[in-house]
Amino acid sequence: MSDYSPIEGRLMDTLHRRQNTSMIKSYWYSQLRSSGALLDAKAVSSPKDRAATASSQYTPSTGNSSGLTESSTRGPSTMTLSRSASFRSPSSPSTRRRRLHAAALSAELRCALDLRERFGTLAKPLFQSFLLPQFEAHETCPTLTVVLDLDETLVSNRNGALSAAILRPYCLHFLNALRHMKGLEVVLWTASKKETALPVVEQLNERGPVFDEVIYRNDMWFTEPLHTKDLRLLGREMDRLLIVDNAANCCKLNPRNSLLADDFYGSRSEEDATLVNVYYIIERLLKGVRRTYR
Repeated sequence: MSDYSPIEGRLMDTLHRRQNTSMIKSYWYSQLRSSGALLDAKAVSSPKDRAATASSQYTPSTGNSSGLTESSTRGPSTMTLSRSASFRSPSSPSTRRRRLHAAALSAELRCALDLRERFGTLAKPLFQSFLLPQFEAHETCPTLTVVLDLDETLVSNRNGALSAAILRPYCLHFLNALRHMKGLEVVLWTASKKETALPVVEQLNERGPVFDEVIYRNDMWFTEPLHTKDLRLLGREMDRLLIVDNAANCCKLNPRNSLLADDFYGSRSEEDATLVNVYYIIERLLKGVRRTYR
């Protein structure tokens, strides 16, 4: 009757079939398999099992008093016994599944760390700079950032013969109400050049500043023929951003953060309650964001 377990017997048969492999290579193959099985067993075994394995590995030597350890004088029979002991560890289906799972997780972690070491320094943020100043770590970020368009949304400034822009109904009431909302950041983002839009901004700020920041046309975001406003350029959290604009092309990159308003061409009708409706939407959205991040 063979002294080997079924698994060890199959491995030994495989080694014997390799006639072109030398005894030294066969020995190292078996040692590598034994070491791998032992490491897998340590990865999935309990602390008691690991302690028992460690005690069996470091048992006192029974050699003579020549001062040499057993590892330096052990013969082939001792090595065979150690291999048999490692192969005869519990190998139930659940144990094998745990070993495979632990080995897969370990390989995945090593791969992720290797990729991070190789390419981590090469990874760069999507945008090197932003249109808005960024908050420091000690500063309180706004609960919600509302981006407003200027021309044909808040005002009509197409007629150059007029000395001032035509304000949309309830425009000043709308802006002043937003200024009193706690945790709200109001940004004006216009496709007009600064020299064209600045007089209109001063007209809106006649009773005090109503915008936290103003973004004019510049090469960083304005491209012809369709000037799209990419909210990612603001450097704010996307789930805390809302843009109100009359042009769908400006909002096409961020449809979930956009609120389209009807075009305003200077016709002051009392039935135009667009900004009133926008105010109530912002008020409700601000309350929802507060509940989410409180």
